[in-house]
Amino acid sequence: MRENHAKQKLKVGKPVLGCFVRHANADITEFLSLQGFDLLVYDGEHGVLETKDCQQMVRAADYGQREPIDQYTQTANDNNLVCVQIESTAGIDALQEIVSIEGIDVVFIGPSDLSSSLGVLG
Repeated sequence: MRENHAKQKLKVGKPVLGCFVRHANADITEFLSLQGFDLLVYDGEHGVLETKDCQQMVRAADYGQREPIDQYTQTANDNNLVCVQIESTAGIDALQEIVSIEGIDVVFIGPSDLSSSLGVLG
């Protein structure tokens, strides 16, 4: 398994650039993985992605198991990048509590849902 470069950059205060992938297409994923993004987010909320689609997309991005399963599992757990998305006024109200949770690496805003929650449509 490759090292999670996005997580390493975040640990030292560097910005990361990611791309949301909403289409179940391994070719698109492969293309995006070659464009220099630090991470890809498989967006199953705004598109139709099934488990089998994500498995193919992960393979296309050249991630996966290249070591014994026990080592792979430990490496995968160590390299998880935990992201939470704030999409409501309740999330904004609880922001300080959310960011204080150990293990969260990234907090980002879902602008459309948040604006709707705030009563500002569009």
